[in-house]
Amino acid sequence: MPSLSPRLQQIYKQLIPGEAVWDFCCDHGYLGSHAYQSKLFPEVNFVDQVPEIMARLEERFQREIAQDTNPTTSRFIASAGENLTSELTGNIVISGVGSYTIFKILKSLQEKNLLKARRLILCPQNDVVKMDEIKKLPGFYYRQAQEIISVNEKDRVREIFVLDQTTHT
Repeated sequence: MPSLSPRLQQIYKQLIPGEAVWDFCCDHGYLGSHAYQSKLFPEVNFVDQVPEIMARLEERFQREIAQDTNPTTSRFIASAGENLTSELTGNIVISGVGSYTIFKILKSLQEKNLLKARRLILCPQNDVVKMDEIKKLPGFYYRQAQEIISVNEKDRVREIFVLDQTTHT
């Protein structure tokens, strides 16, 4: 298992232990695999819309990472994030895609009343200005938990937004 990039290390540090992890647009599954191996999270859900990516990831995961003694449950979901139909709790990580994709996923989950996560960790590849629109979605009860984290990666700065659920009044 390759080590985590500086960006993924920062994202991993923001996860709330004891809560589920939803690794959206997971591609190689490095973040979710590290969460699984840590045994700090009850479940890790890998989500990507490309079935072939998910099949390869699950096969590699079962061969190289899965452990009979690990209490963490792993699930592999080949679906666009906006098409999910079950409630999402714990930590949601959406990284490696543009902010328009992040917006589309969160808007759909919010409209279907499925967005119940305690923490959102969002790291858009581009168009970070769209992040302000996410915070204005009707019924979106998440607020910035801390300062935006900036990480230098491959000659560019990547911003990580950490949002925690708030109660609505």
